[in-house]
Amino acid sequence: MRTKINIYISLALLLVFGASCSDDFLEEKKQYSFFDDEFFQSEERVNWFIANMYYDYFDAYKTPMASVVGSYTTTQASYTEEIGGISSNVNDKSLVNPNFTWENAIDAPGYYGQPLADANRNEPYTRIRECNIMLENLDTKGANLSQLFRDRIKGQVYYLRAIQYFDLMRTYGGVPIVTSVEVASSNNPATQHPRATVTEVVNQIVKDLDLAASLLPPTWGAGDYGRFTKGAAMAQKSRVLLTYASPLFNKNWDSSDERWDAALKAGLDAEAQLMAAGHSLYGSSASDWAKMFYQFDNTFNPEAITVRLLSTGNLGTNSNNSWERSIRLGSQGGVAGNGVDAPKGMIDLFPMKDGKRPTVTNGYNDFLFFKDRDPRFYRTFAFSGSYWPYSNTIVAPAVHVVAPTVWAYRWSTNATTGVAYSMGNDVPSPAFIRKMSSPNVGNISNFQYSGTDIIEYRFAELILNIAEC
Repeated sequence: MRTKINIYISLALLLVFGASCSDDFLEEKKQYSFFDDEFFQSEERVNWFIANMYYDYFDAYKTPMASVVGSYTTTQASYTEEIGGISSNVNDKSLVNPNFTWENAIDAPGYYGQPLADANRNEPYTRIRECNIMLENLDTKGANLSQLFRDRIKGQVYYLRAIQYFDLMRTYGGVPIVTSVEVASSNNPATQHPRATVTEVVNQIVKDLDLAASLLPPTWGAGDYGRFTKGAAMAQKSRVLLTYASPLFNKNWDSSDERWDAALKAGLDAEAQLMAAGHSLYGSSASDWAKMFYQFDNTFNPEAITVRLLSTGNLGTNSNNSWERSIRLGSQGGVAGNGVDAPKGMIDLFPMKDGKRPTVTNGYNDFLFFKDRDPRFYRTFAFSGSYWPYSNTIVAPAVHVVAPTVWAYRWSTNATTGVAYSMGNDVPSPAFIRKMSSPNVGNISNFQYSGTDIIEYRFAELILNIAEC
């Protein structure tokens, strides 16, 4: 939730869920579809159910490189040309291995889930089933609850179901569409749904997001910040329709405007709604641009359409940001060998401070790659001699004094393969990623307990999507 979202996994609600829910509730949850009527008559229990759904969807989302709700792995992020390289092992079923032919279902990514079994798992159609349970029962069995409460619950659930189908579509194309609660069976023809077309899946996603937008509020109170909003549902719709219009799913992408027009309208509608709710591009300087990622800790961020709220500390109920841990260098107290290297091609594509392309004609020297670059360059990359702050320094035993200034050069130690790295920063690139790091995070336990929120959908992305359309 790519949050997702306005993603809400409220630490307070998780604490309530973990400490206060009764054994009866847990048993009802375990039994899945065997909720009695009383369950849906309690706002507290319905909120527990929704909190658990947010948890199932987004608990694994702890780095901005992760994708697909539920699992949130970084595998797909490694398929981009920015990462580079392909597998040379024909037995490695990598999507970037040109020698592997995809022919059978067993060859496909395992995101779809395991074969039918008795055990309840946190998988795509399990999450869809939970959405269907709530949508099918809330208005009938929970008729005693206020209309406003029920509408906001259903709005969140429609959003959840939509983004699950969107990730299934992006992974597999057309998939079976299930919008009611069914008794699982391996031999009942009524539950053996055919694979829908991509168009049918997109239509279902758009229908759910339109319903979500009609039921969700423009904003929530501070205690509920992170839940999905009306604008988030509309922005998600624009993202879906842009994907549908793109060459990935549209063979007529360059000769027909119908899908592009629909995506453009959705984007403009979402922009208007979000701006009315207080969203906008944030800041007027490169310094503001960097602060956007860390200074709004669990509070409203005008740039964040959907956001994964995270917390500090090592309690079992805490979800921490693992991105900071993965990018911080060993010399700063990070794990030895950590750091995300930036390919030279990516460095050379970043504009100069006057907006021009980095070419020799425009005065670019790739040996002094860090000179006269766009100000955001220095908040995106770290390199030898740059200052990359954090909240405290420690002495790494028998190595060196940990410091915020980065030194990253290397030298040959023999005539063949021996190489040594300054301060142990053995990252094979002249620059490494520092974007979305926070100077307020300490290096205790190698930056393991960062609470920096992750913006899943930025207002800037929406503007770029509109421009793309």
